[in-house]
Amino acid sequence: YSMFVDDNDDIYLGGYSQDMDAERPTYWKNCEKIMLPGLDENNQILSAGASSGVVRSINKVDNKIIAAGTLAYFPGTPCIWVDNKPYVYDINLVGEVWDMLII
Repeated sequence: YSMFVDDNDDIYLGGYSQDMDAERPTYWKNCEKIMLPGLDENNQILSAGASSGVVRSINKVDNKIIAAGTLAYFPGTPCIWVDNKPYVYDINLVGEVWDMLII
């Protein structure tokens, strides 16, 4: 869903990887697959690849990878990952993240 090239010519691609159970929030850096963790209902971090969702936007700011997307795919919970750590404003919020702007 999203792609950018940083100042070092590293290529980042955001989206999801799929298995028989779900779509998993994932990004790739120079073809290296990085699956992102999610949160459980108590806002505890799950292991990478244990949650479903999608990365719809990805960027790099101050040498940190910022990914925005959705946990649980649809209907989902909006989520932002900063250096692979998930942040959810409200775990009970239902919605979709499609893009982000970092100023």
